[in-house]
Amino acid sequence: MNRRLFTPGPVELSPGVVEAMSRQPISHKSDEFIALTRDVCTNLQWLCGSTQSIALLAGSGTTAIEATIASLGVRGAPCLVLVHGRFGERIANILTTYGAIVHTHSVEWGTDIAPSAVATTVASIPHLHSVWLVHSETSTGVTLDVAGIAEAIRSQSPQAFLCVDAVTSVGIHEVALDGWGLDAVMTGSQKGLCAPPGVGVVALSERARLHADQHSAVSTVLHLPTTLRSIEQTGLLPWTPPVTVMAALQASLIELRSESRESIWQRHAQVSEALQEGLTNRGFRLFGASTSYAVTVVEHESPDTIIRGLLRMYGITIAPGQDRLAASVFRLGTCGGVTISDVLYLLDALQHVNAQIQPR
Repeated sequence: MNRRLFTPGPVELSPGVVEAMSRQPISHKSDEFIALTRDVCTNLQWLCGSTQSIALLAGSGTTAIEATIASLGVRGAPCLVLVHGRFGERIANILTTYGAIVHTHSVEWGTDIAPSAVATTVASIPHLHSVWLVHSETSTGVTLDVAGIAEAIRSQSPQAFLCVDAVTSVGIHEVALDGWGLDAVMTGSQKGLCAPPGVGVVALSERARLHADQHSAVSTVLHLPTTLRSIEQTGLLPWTPPVTVMAALQASLIELRSESRESIWQRHAQVSEALQEGLTNRGFRLFGASTSYAVTVVEHESPDTIIRGLLRMYGITIAPGQDRLAASVFRLGTCGGVTISDVLYLLDALQHVNAQIQPR
């Protein structure tokens, strides 16, 4: 039985990416690795809509988020987090760990956050340091209008930094650090970047970089100015990087670069829409607004039975619900190279498994 992954990360890898990571490791101080690193950074600039330097970190998307928090001098500063799921809550917790004065704008899981509501909240917080949000909330399958929110924030608090968890949006939805006036875009290698887990990515605006440069480090490994200077000056990461994952990431980004960004975004939209239409036609209930192209959350009275049945009968792995949704939903990932044919296979499997557990 072939194993299949339909989770919102990690994703199934293309043969070219598997081949790249299966080679013997190269020295992380070699000319070959320097060229690899610079190639990866150039392609990530393209994908993040950024002209600024890219920081690469050994770790996850959460590593990238914490490194950004650790580098922007948040201690004692008022910070606002937009919370519409588990990962917004996680950002608020990390900010608290670093001594920020944390304000939250929270909505019911599964719902959107309107830019106008954000503007009202921002206007109520004097001397706001930064606003943090999750673009595509993996726990709920809801995306936010980041461009509209950025405009709303600038209208009320132009000095505030806007920092975006784009872990399930870069390489899936449009992201434009420069065009939207964002200050930090943070992601990881294992979702829309179509590579294995192991590399965290941060793109900073020029003003965020200058701000980080002016603050003393509160972490050694997570200090972004240290990483950025090392990459810019030598092409090397300051700490031993996961060289095999970096090789895989280079291969995956080259494959993505063979498409236009618009084609990548449209492809994910079409696959997600086909999945959601197929689910609805087969009697499944979608959870919440269902606007993410990376993950669709499905309500079910027995999600564990669905998850176990798909794995046992078809070798398909999907994701459970998280936190308060653990007992009421399952999640289907459409990150990376998922095709319409893959979606039809998944829908048929779901329908069959669901039929087995329905009362006769």
